[in-house]
Amino acid sequence: MFYHYQRLIALRKSSKFGDTLVYGSYQLLMEEHPHIFAYIRQYKEQRLLIVANVSQQTQTLSLDYKLAEVVLDNLQPEDESEVDLAQLNLAPYQAIIYLLAD
Repeated sequence: MFYHYQRLIALRKSSKFGDTLVYGSYQLLMEEHPHIFAYIRQYKEQRLLIVANVSQQTQTLSLDYKLAEVVLDNLQPEDESEVDLAQLNLAPYQAIIYLLAD
């Protein structure tokens, strides 16, 4: 847990994603879903998709976005080769930050 928070702080301070996380606009997604907290942060041309499963059960959802890369995942290494946003399975309490393609 401590290591994950260190990575979150480093991400916020990074030159690559810091401005988007701090100054980016906020668009809430899936407002009615009781177990998923999802939103997009956008600053200039960069868009980050943040998705979190806040339940004890695995959640499956479909998102219509094109993935550029996995930025941070609290449960797995950043390996976008296994990610399919059209059929996304989130483990209990998993949170992921994706960089979206244009």
